[in-house]
Amino acid sequence: MEKIEMVRRSAGDMENYFLELVASRLPLSIAREKLEHLWDAVNSAVSSVISSLEGYGYKRT
Repeated sequence: MEKIEMVRRSAGDMENYFLELVASRLPLSIAREKLEHLWDAVNSAVSSVISSLEGYGYKRT
């Protein structure tokens, strides 16, 4: 199985990665692994922004 390294990506890069993943015809098990990795990367990015000064002014509803 392919080892995917965590890379800091911009929001646009993450969106493009997701769109490429959706359009690919990968076997389900590989696509699931890649999607889980992308999910972790998105959660990590959100967590780092929310806990920074950039996220300080974020209005929670």
